[in-house]
Parts: sequence; C-alpha cells; structure tokens
Amino acid sequence: VEGGFFSNLTGKLINTDDVTTGVDVEVGKTQVAVDLKVVTEYRKNVPDIYEKIKEVIRKEVAAMTELEVVEVNVTVTDIKTKEQQKEDDVSIQDRVTSAAQTTGKFTSEQVDKVKDKVEDNTDKEARVK
Repeated sequence: VEGGFFSNLTGKLINTDDVTTGVDVEVGKTQVAVDLKVVTEYRKNVPDIYEKIKEVIRKEVAAMTELEVVEVNVTVTDIKTKEQQKEDDVSIQDRVTSAAQTTGKFTSEQVDKVKDKVEDNTDKEARVK
C-alpha cells in the first residue's frame, strides 16, 4: 500500500522475519475475517491507508480462496519514520499474502478432512439408500 508501511509491534521488539506475526485470520465456510496489527509511517493518513489495506485484502483473499472477506480490523501499534521502517523489512504486501495463504491453507485442510470422512464412510455400509 503506497504511503504506508507496516510491521508488527512484536517484530520491532523481537527480531523476526515471520510475516504471519500480527496477522490473525478467522475462516468460516464461505467468509473470512482478518485482524492486523501494524505500524504506520509518520505523517501519513491512517484512514486512507486503512481503506487501501481493506481493498488489497479483499482482492487477494478472493483471488486465492474465493471466500468473502466480511471484516478487516487494523490496529495501529506504533508510528515510525521511513528510516526507522527500513530497519524492519516486512511489508503490508507480505502480511496480506500471508493472510491469504493462511486462509487458503485452512480451507485446503478442511477439504482434506471432508474427503477423509467421505472415504471412511464409503468403506462402511451405506445408512441411506
């Protein structure tokens, strides 16, 4: 997202390259809710950045999972100068991609569970004909 750069508060306290830090995703059957903890750039318009974040998350999650993003919550944990942020390297695109991948992985795991159940049940005598 142009004009804003983000990293999790934990990421600045603990040296971590884990892009999933600060990303929480709740996945339902057809919908997703995303919570992000971010650091924003000093002198940037946070409401504008928030709207851009929502747009990117909705687009990326829909493209990767075909699930509807029903909620995006962003908590600004700190404000940094551009120089301070360069030390932290993790971008919002990394975090959005991580959120979409987490959602896709969860969905894939659930599909696999259903497939396993179906396979287990096909080995047994059918209850309904």
